[in-house]
Amino acid sequence: MRSLLSFFLKYNNILIFILLESAAIYLIYNNSGYHNIRLSNAAAALEGSLLKRIEGATGYFSLRQTNRDLIRENLELRRLAGINGHERDPHAGTYNEPSDSSAYNIISAVVVNQTINRQKNFLTLDRGKADGIEPGMAVVGPDGVVGVVTGASRNYSVVISLLNIDFRLSARFSNSGYFGSLAWNGSSPGRAVLNDIPHHVSVQQGDTVETSGYSSIFPPGIMIGTVESFDSSRGDFLNIEIRLSTSFGSLYNVYIIDNRFRDERRTLETEYGEEGGPL
Repeated sequence: MRSLLSFFLKYNNILIFILLESAAIYLIYNNSGYHNIRLSNAAAALEGSLLKRIEGATGYFSLRQTNRDLIRENLELRRLAGINGHERDPHAGTYNEPSDSSAYNIISAVVVNQTINRQKNFLTLDRGKADGIEPGMAVVGPDGVVGVVTGASRNYSVVISLLNIDFRLSARFSNSGYFGSLAWNGSSPGRAVLNDIPHHVSVQQGDTVETSGYSSIFPPGIMIGTVESFDSSRGDFLNIEIRLSTSFGSLYNVYIIDNRFRDERRTLETEYGEEGGPL
């Protein structure tokens, strides 16, 4: 208590000055329209400046996550470009640059329209025939399979989405290589069903499912999703629910994959084999 009294006695003049100044500012603010506006503007300017600095700091710290996403996406693109005999460097953790003999061309595109709440969903992309886009080309996103081009105009193309009950995709487990047919169940935009996997195949929750490469559209090894659950109580095959890796609700950047030898393969399979089945 004695220390507190000593503090007030020592700084009483300064404290009285601050008290009187505060009272004067309060009276001016409440009784003078001009000063009221000036003080309000000054407060707003200070607040705006602080918010701008906070936003800048937030944006700066979010760059780390953005850079991680870009690095992951670029590595995936390099992997796609390196398909067809271009080997991965196990020491560097990256893929060698493709040569002109690569079977796949990759074209970037932006989603300008799409549906996810129908039984037969589609996407519209800002690339068309002028960019070399044709029906039958695969479409993937940063996180995995998106769909297949079904039609194109000069500047736009339409894609049948994986979220379409008519869409079938040849899919395999990345760990065992067993493959089956994947289809959307028409309900949740984040789930699909993998069929034709026999009971003896070992399946665990979280197993990765990817494209098999058994078609002329999708290259092998493109991410589809992970095992959410499975049921072995019905029929001769497992009923496996897959959590899709692509978030269609926030999809924006995609990549169109053109298999340069697609027509050659289809012609050969039509002439000497039987074409059809999952994509």
